[in-house]
Amino acid sequence: MNIKAHRKFSNLYNFIRLVLGNNIPDCHIAHRWDLDEKNFYDFKIGKYPVPRLAKLEALGSMLDINKHLIFQVASGTPAKKVFDLIKTNDLAGQIKLLSNQLNEAHKAITKSEKRYRELFNNANDAIFIADTKTAILIDCNKQAESLLERPRNEIIGMPVDKIHPPTMKKYYRIFFRGHVKSGRINDLRKAVVITKNGNIKPVYISASVMELDGIKVIQGIFRDISNGVKGRL
Repeated sequence: MNIKAHRKFSNLYNFIRLVLGNNIPDCHIAHRWDLDEKNFYDFKIGKYPVPRLAKLEALGSMLDINKHLIFQVASGTPAKKVFDLIKTNDLAGQIKLLSNQLNEAHKAITKSEKRYRELFNNANDAIFIADTKTAILIDCNKQAESLLERPRNEIIGMPVDKIHPPTMKKYYRIFFRGHVKSGRINDLRKAVVITKNGNIKPVYISASVMELDGIKVIQGIFRDISNGVKGRL
C-alpha cells in the first residue's frame, strides 16, 4: 500500500467523522454503509480497496451529501475543506470545486486521447476501425492510408468490403461477419486489399471486437506483406 493511497483512505474516513461526529461507533457506520465490520476496519486503516462509484454514491446517500462532493473527497480533496463548504452552505464554493474537478478531468481525458492518437497513428501496421452494425469504416491510421494509397478522408465512410478486390466482396462480407460474431481476437488470416490505383496487396489480418464511445466496433490490424516480409503481429 503506497502512502498516497493510504492518505486517500484516511481522508475519506476523516470526512465521515467530521460529518457524523465521533460518538457513532464504527460498527454502526459500517452497517449503514452496507459494509461488514472487517471491511470497514480494513478501509479505515487503508487496506480495503478504494470504494467504487456505487459504494461512494451509497456513502453520499447515507451522509445526505451530494455524491459529487463525496467523489471529491475520495479523489484527495482535503476532508476539512469539503466539510467547511457544506457546513457553511457555501454553494458558490462547492460549484467552483466541482468545476475545477471537471476541468482537470477534461485535461486528463484530452491528454489521454492525444497519447492514444499518437500511438494509433505511429503504429507499424495499418489499423482500420469499423462499425459492426453498418460495416462502415469510421477511423484509420496513417499506415492504413499508405496501404490503400488513399487519404484518410476517402477511407472513412467506405464500406469495409470496398478495401478488397470487387470480385471478392461477398467473401469478405462473410469474413467480416465472422469476426464480429466471434467477438474476440482472431488468429492471423491471410487476405488481400486493393489500392486506389487498383494494385493488389497481400496482408495478414488480425481483428478484435470492442466498444468505443458506446458503439460496438471491430478493429482490424493489417500487416502489409507485399514486400516479402512475413513477420507476425
